[in-house]
Amino acid sequence: MSGLSALKLVQAKRQGGNSPQHARRQKLSNKLHEQIQLAKAQQSGGEFAPTKVRTVRDEVTGESRKVEVPKKLKPWWWPSDGGKLCITVRYGVVFPQFGRHFFIAQFDVSQTQVG
Repeated sequence: MSGLSALKLVQAKRQGGNSPQHARRQKLSNKLHEQIQLAKAQQSGGEFAPTKVRTVRDEVTGESRKVEVPKKLKPWWWPSDGGKLCITVRYGVVFPQFGRHFFIAQFDVSQTQVG
C-alpha cells in the first residue's frame, strides 16, 4: 500500500471531445486532402485508391471480421466548355460561397499546379 499512499489526489475536470464544428471541419479537411491526392495521381498518370475498413459477416460461420475495401472516390472537378476546370466543394449538403455569389470555382488548366 505504500505505492498508493504516495499518490497525490487532485480534483480535475475532464476535457470534452471536439466540438461538432471542429469535427466537421476536420472531416472536410480530410476530404480535401483525398481530392488533392486524386488530382496529383491523375496528373502524373498514376492511380489513387484509398481504402476503408468494413466489417463483414461470414455467411457460413456467422463470424464478423474487418476487411479493407477500396473507397468510392469521385472527383469534385470537371472540365468546362471553355477548357477550364470547374470545382465545387460541399460542406455537408451546403455549398460554401467563394467570393460574393459563386459556388463553383473555375481554373485555367494550363496554369494550374496541383499541390
